[in-house]
Amino acid sequence: MQLKYRVLLSFLVIVLGYKLMITAFRWMNLASDAALYGGIVVLVVTVVGVLTAVRSLWRRT
Repeated sequence: MQLKYRVLLSFLVIVLGYKLMITAFRWMNLASDAALYGGIVVLVVTVVGVLTAVRSLWRRT
C-alpha cells in the first residue's frame, strides 16, 4: 500500500475514533449508571480498536 493511502486511512481511523470518544465521554457524563458503563465500554473498545487498526495499517509491507 502506498504511503499516502496509509496516512489517509490512519487519519480517517483517528478521526472516527475521536468522534466515538466524544460520544463515550458524553454518555459518561449522564446521570444513569447504564450510560456510564456504556461509555466506559465504548471508550475501551475505541482505544483498542484505533490502536489495532493503525498498527495493522502500518505493519503491512
